[in-house]
Amino acid sequence: MISMCPHCGSNRWNKTATATHITCPECGHIWPYRRGPLLLLTGCSGVGKTTTAIRLFGMTKDFAVLDADMFYIPDDSQLSGMLEKVCNLSAAFNQQGTAILWTMTGGLDLLKDTYHRQFFSEIKCLALTCEPDELRRRMTEGRGITDEAWLHGSQEYNEYFRTHHELGDVHFDKLDITRLSPDEAADQVLAWMNRQLHT
Repeated sequence: MISMCPHCGSNRWNKTATATHITCPECGHIWPYRRGPLLLLTGCSGVGKTTTAIRLFGMTKDFAVLDADMFYIPDDSQLSGMLEKVCNLSAAFNQQGTAILWTMTGGLDLLKDTYHRQFFSEIKCLALTCEPDELRRRMTEGRGITDEAWLHGSQEYNEYFRTHHELGDVHFDKLDITRLSPDEAADQVLAWMNRQLHT
């Protein structure tokens, strides 16, 4: 709804946003909006994003915690459409003063091309990582994954997060959860989330 003009009703994706106002090019109407950050929890497949997110559900009422896989489409060419939905929903929740933390594995490098990115003050991203042997154990023992290509791909992606600070133009913080219990990981993620909204 953030892209719908309250004056003429146009819902075309052609609005422009500043830090405080949105302008409709159809009728020229300008209206205020709340511009907050987009919060993301990322990491490779199997690292522990979902387990951590499940623990977060019961720990806070200040945030909604959602999995971007709710918009999953098997065709990778549709990933940008999934990201638009994530950003659109987050921007709408921001208008009501509720921040969403999204868990998502990929697509950080595509966020720069989304229409809805303009409605956020910035992207705040936390990458969960773990040591390679522990990642393999979590994937094989915890999730029953035996596909070597999948295991190798996740290990490479995990190593990227362990050795870099940006993907595309998105900077990310890192949290190594190798030796953390799910509750300990969730505590640290929640502390990170609170810092992002108060800095």
